[in-house]
Amino acid sequence: AFTAGGFTSDGATTGVHHLVLRHNLVHDTRGQEGDCAKFMYGVYASVMEDNVFYDCPRGVAQDENYGITSYGSGVGHCRDAADDNVLRRNLLFRTEGTGANGTNVAIYAGPGTVVENNLVVDADIGIAARLEDEANVMRNLRVVNNTVYGTSDHAFSIRGCAGADASV
Repeated sequence: AFTAGGFTSDGATTGVHHLVLRHNLVHDTRGQEGDCAKFMYGVYASVMEDNVFYDCPRGVAQDENYGITSYGSGVGHCRDAADDNVLRRNLLFRTEGTGANGTNVAIYAGPGTVVENNLVVDADIGIAARLEDEANVMRNLRVVNNTVYGTSDHAFSIRGCAGADASV
């Protein structure tokens, strides 16, 4: 439904900041990737809040899709909390995949992301944090006061960080 930023870390968009996605109703997205809303590589200091997302990404034939994505605030920004992307007070309903082994994630967050006061209902994975290519450490990730209900896998997970990564 909405994407800002670049699709790869080496092709990251630059200078994309202070975006606000607020008070939107998004449902039944079935496009190329099916995700509801994305802040991709190169987006920082931006906000997604007070949105309702449902029935996305359902029925999309890919290994893993996301309701909300923030790859993180990116290289040079993840160390500065003022540059964090913020995902708050969103409702995500029925983001689970339609396949038997679905791995769809309601909220996907990278370094430099604040995930707070969201409600996730019926998902494969509620909230997943993963270290992305733009940053070499998981810094300034904050996941607080979220409610996750009805997941078929993890309610919350951190992935892609080496055991020696002291930033987690």
